[in-house]
Amino acid sequence: MTGLTGGNIYRFKIEAHNAIGYSPLSSAFGIMAASVPGTPNPPTSTAQGTSVVFSWGLPYEGGSPVTGYILKIRFADGLTYQENDVYCDGINSLTIINTRMCTVPVTVITGAPYELPWGSSVYATLQAFNYIGGSHVSEEGNGAIIIIVPDPPVGLQNVPSITDAY
Repeated sequence: MTGLTGGNIYRFKIEAHNAIGYSPLSSAFGIMAASVPGTPNPPTSTAQGTSVVFSWGLPYEGGSPVTGYILKIRFADGLTYQENDVYCDGINSLTIINTRMCTVPVTVITGAPYELPWGSSVYATLQAFNYIGGSHVSEEGNGAIIIIVPDPPVGLQNVPSITDAY
């Protein structure tokens, strides 16, 4: 028999053997030839208004469909990564699994625990899962820089001693 093809189901029957002889064959059972997904390409991040959109391509599935993703965003320390399962739950959200994208408000990324300062690039890693297990974690990807248009000024007043009107 040569190599197995990923995604194909191979059927087997088994028999036992002892000093007396062979048993009858078992019922046929199938096993899918599959492996964990390939390492995903790095995710990209894009600033869109007051949010950051993370997106990624479909990795090699390993013969079994991808069933989820874990996207981890890098902290301001440049070393620590953490999943945000409120906005990027790529394990339980079929929408995120199928579209391969999620949207996180900038206020989440600039707040605890990420603490990214304004003007920072947003880095993230990605891991894919199928029924066999998890892929290796991708290299980090980026693209978004945390910059938004400021709110309009409020509470303005004319102070004649420091302003001139022409």
